[in-house]
Amino acid sequence: MTIKKHRGQHGADYALIVGPGPAGQLLDYARDESIGVLDSARLAELVRDQDEMPLAAREFQRLFADAAGGPAGGEVDLRPLEEARKQHRRLRDLLCGVFRAVSEIDDSNAGTAIPPVVQFALTGQGISASLAEVEAALGLLATPWFDGLDLVDEGAHRYVPTTSPHLLAQRLRWLADAFDGETDGDAPPSAGSG
Repeated sequence: MTIKKHRGQHGADYALIVGPGPAGQLLDYARDESIGVLDSARLAELVRDQDEMPLAAREFQRLFADAAGGPAGGEVDLRPLEEARKQHRRLRDLLCGVFRAVSEIDDSNAGTAIPPVVQFALTGQGISASLAEVEAALGLLATPWFDGLDLVDEGAHRYVPTTSPHLLAQRLRWLADAFDGETDGDAPPSAGSG
Protein backbone atom coordinates (compact mmCIF):
# COMPACT_ATOMS: atom_id res chain seq x y z
CA MET A 1 0.00 0.00 0.00
CA THR A 2 1.36 3.43 -0.87
CA ILE A 3 1.67 6.13 1.74
CA LYS A 4 -0.63 8.36 -0.28
CA LYS A 5 -3.32 5.64 -0.36
CA HIS A 6 -2.87 4.92 3.37
CA ARG A 7 -3.23 8.63 4.15
CA GLY A 8 -6.44 8.76 2.10
CA GLN A 9 -7.94 5.66 3.74
CA HIS A 10 -7.47 7.17 7.19
CA GLY A 11 -8.48 10.72 6.30
CA ALA A 12 -5.07 12.02 7.32
CA ASP A 13 -3.96 15.43 6.15
CA TYR A 14 -0.26 14.72 6.63
CA ALA A 15 2.18 11.81 6.44
CA LEU A 16 5.68 11.31 7.76
CA ILE A 17 8.44 8.85 6.92
CA VAL A 18 10.99 8.31 9.71
CA GLY A 19 14.29 6.55 9.16
CA PRO A 20 18.03 6.80 9.64
CA GLY A 21 19.71 9.29 7.30
CA PRO A 22 17.00 9.72 4.65
CA ALA A 23 18.41 10.89 1.32
CA GLY A 24 18.27 10.63 -2.48
CA GLN A 25 15.23 9.14 -4.17
CA LEU A 26 13.30 8.92 -0.91
CA LEU A 27 13.50 12.70 -0.48
CA ASP A 28 12.51 13.25 -4.13
CA TYR A 29 9.53 10.91 -3.71
CA ALA A 30 8.51 12.59 -0.46
CA ARG A 31 8.65 16.07 -2.01
CA ASP A 32 6.59 14.92 -5.01
CA GLU A 33 3.95 13.24 -2.81
CA SER A 34 3.86 15.96 -0.08
CA ILE A 35 5.16 13.59 2.60
CA GLY A 36 7.39 14.78 5.41
CA VAL A 37 10.69 13.01 6.08
CA LEU A 38 12.44 12.98 9.43
CA ASP A 39 15.72 11.40 10.49
CA SER A 40 15.16 8.92 13.34
CA ALA A 41 17.80 10.64 15.50
CA ARG A 42 15.86 13.90 15.20
CA LEU A 43 12.66 12.10 16.19
CA ALA A 44 14.41 10.91 19.35
CA GLU A 45 15.38 14.54 20.07
CA LEU A 46 11.77 15.64 19.58
CA VAL A 47 10.57 13.03 22.08
CA ARG A 48 13.15 14.16 24.65
CA ASP A 49 12.29 17.83 24.04
CA GLN A 50 8.58 17.08 24.40
CA ASP A 51 9.22 15.46 27.77
CA GLU A 52 11.16 18.54 28.92
CA MET A 53 8.72 21.14 27.56
CA PRO A 54 5.44 19.80 26.19
CA LEU A 55 4.04 21.59 23.17
CA ALA A 56 0.48 21.48 21.91
CA ALA A 57 -0.40 19.40 18.86
CA ARG A 58 -0.98 22.56 16.82
CA GLU A 59 2.72 23.38 17.19
CA PHE A 60 3.61 20.08 15.50
CA GLN A 61 1.21 20.70 12.63
CA ARG A 62 3.58 23.45 11.50
CA LEU A 63 6.17 20.77 10.79
CA PHE A 64 4.01 19.17 8.14
CA ALA A 65 2.22 22.14 6.60
CA ASP A 66 3.34 24.46 3.87
CA ALA A 67 2.65 28.23 4.01
CA ALA A 68 -0.92 27.66 2.78
CA GLY A 69 -1.60 24.98 5.42
CA GLY A 70 -1.47 22.05 3.01
CA PRO A 71 0.90 19.12 3.39
CA ALA A 72 4.54 19.93 2.78
CA GLY A 73 6.93 17.34 1.39
CA GLY A 74 10.58 16.60 1.93
CA GLU A 75 12.77 17.00 4.97
CA VAL A 76 10.86 18.33 7.96
CA ASP A 77 12.05 21.73 9.16
CA LEU A 78 12.20 21.69 12.96
CA ARG A 79 12.76 25.44 13.33
CA PRO A 80 9.07 26.15 14.03
CA LEU A 81 9.24 23.90 17.10
CA GLU A 82 12.46 25.55 18.25
CA GLU A 83 10.77 28.95 17.91
CA ALA A 84 7.69 27.72 19.81
CA ARG A 85 9.87 26.39 22.64
CA LYS A 86 11.77 29.67 22.75
CA GLN A 87 8.48 31.59 23.02
CA HIS A 88 7.16 29.28 25.76
CA ARG A 89 10.40 29.70 27.73
CA ARG A 90 10.08 33.47 27.37
CA LEU A 91 6.49 33.41 28.64
CA ARG A 92 7.48 31.13 31.55
CA ASP A 93 10.33 33.46 32.47
CA LEU A 94 8.01 36.45 32.15
CA LEU A 95 5.43 34.90 34.50
CA CYS A 96 8.09 34.05 37.10
CA GLY A 97 9.66 37.47 36.66
CA VAL A 98 6.35 39.24 37.21
CA PHE A 99 5.72 37.32 40.43
CA ARG A 100 9.28 38.03 41.59
CA ALA A 101 8.96 41.73 40.69
CA VAL A 102 5.67 42.16 42.59
CA SER A 103 7.20 40.43 45.62
CA GLU A 104 10.28 42.67 45.52
CA ILE A 105 8.24 45.82 44.98
CA ASP A 106 5.92 44.87 47.85
CA ASP A 107 8.91 44.26 50.16
CA SER A 108 10.54 47.59 49.32
CA ASN A 109 7.62 49.96 48.71
CA ALA A 110 4.23 48.47 49.52
CA GLY A 111 1.38 49.23 47.20
CA THR A 112 3.28 50.38 44.11
CA ALA A 113 3.09 47.12 42.14
CA ILE A 114 1.17 48.55 39.22
CA PRO A 115 1.75 47.23 35.69
CA PRO A 116 4.14 49.97 34.47
CA VAL A 117 6.26 49.67 37.63
CA VAL A 118 6.34 45.89 37.27
CA GLN A 119 7.30 46.29 33.60
CA PHE A 120 10.17 48.57 34.62
CA ALA A 121 11.27 46.13 37.34
CA LEU A 122 11.38 43.34 34.75
CA THR A 123 13.99 45.25 32.75
CA GLY A 124 16.25 45.00 35.82
CA GLN A 125 15.82 41.22 35.56
CA GLY A 126 16.77 41.31 31.87
CA ILE A 127 13.20 40.56 30.79
CA SER A 128 11.62 42.61 28.05
CA ALA A 129 7.82 42.59 27.91
CA SER A 130 5.04 44.75 26.60
CA LEU A 131 2.63 46.34 29.05
CA ALA A 132 -0.12 44.06 27.71
CA GLU A 133 2.01 40.98 28.49
CA VAL A 134 2.70 42.26 32.01
CA GLU A 135 -1.00 42.93 32.58
CA ALA A 136 -1.89 39.45 31.28
CA ALA A 137 0.69 37.82 33.61
CA LEU A 138 -0.57 39.84 36.58
CA GLY A 139 -4.13 38.85 35.77
CA LEU A 140 -3.21 35.17 35.46
CA LEU A 141 -1.32 35.16 38.76
CA ALA A 142 -4.30 36.86 40.45
CA THR A 143 -6.85 34.27 39.30
CA PRO A 144 -8.40 32.04 41.98
CA TRP A 145 -6.66 29.04 40.38
CA PHE A 146 -3.17 30.49 40.85
CA ASP A 147 -3.98 32.72 43.85
CA GLY A 148 -0.47 34.14 43.77
CA LEU A 149 -1.42 37.82 43.77
CA ASP A 150 -4.25 39.98 45.03
CA LEU A 151 -5.57 42.98 43.17
CA VAL A 152 -5.89 45.39 46.10
CA ASP A 153 -6.88 48.53 44.23
CA GLU A 154 -8.82 47.65 41.11
CA GLY A 155 -8.94 51.22 39.81
CA ALA A 156 -5.18 51.64 40.07
CA HIS A 157 -4.40 47.99 39.28
CA ARG A 158 -2.19 47.57 42.37
CA TYR A 159 -1.07 44.03 43.18
CA VAL A 160 0.41 42.37 46.25
CA PRO A 161 1.67 38.80 46.62
CA THR A 162 -0.54 36.38 48.58
CA THR A 163 1.93 33.54 48.90
CA SER A 164 5.55 32.50 48.54
CA PRO A 165 7.05 31.16 45.30
CA HIS A 166 7.31 27.72 46.95
CA LEU A 167 3.61 27.57 47.83
CA LEU A 168 2.65 28.87 44.40
CA ALA A 169 4.74 26.08 42.85
CA GLN A 170 2.99 23.52 45.07
CA ARG A 171 -0.40 24.86 43.95
CA LEU A 172 0.63 24.59 40.30
CA ARG A 173 1.82 21.00 40.83
CA TRP A 174 -1.51 20.24 42.52
CA LEU A 175 -3.36 21.65 39.50
CA ALA A 176 -1.07 19.73 37.14
CA ASP A 177 -1.81 16.52 39.05
CA ALA A 178 -5.54 17.14 38.61
CA PHE A 179 -5.08 17.47 34.85
CA ASP A 180 -2.89 14.36 34.81
CA GLY A 181 -5.68 12.55 36.65
CA GLU A 182 -8.09 13.54 33.88
CA THR A 183 -5.91 11.83 31.30
CA ASP A 184 -4.43 9.01 33.35
CA GLY A 185 -6.58 7.88 36.27
CA ASP A 186 -3.71 6.11 38.01
CA ALA A 187 -1.20 9.00 37.97
CA PRO A 188 0.43 9.29 41.41
CA PRO A 189 -0.28 12.58 43.21
CA SER A 190 2.66 14.85 43.95
CA ALA A 191 3.62 15.81 47.49
CA GLY A 192 1.15 18.12 49.14
CA SER A 193 -1.77 17.30 46.86
CA GLY A 194 -5.09 16.18 48.12
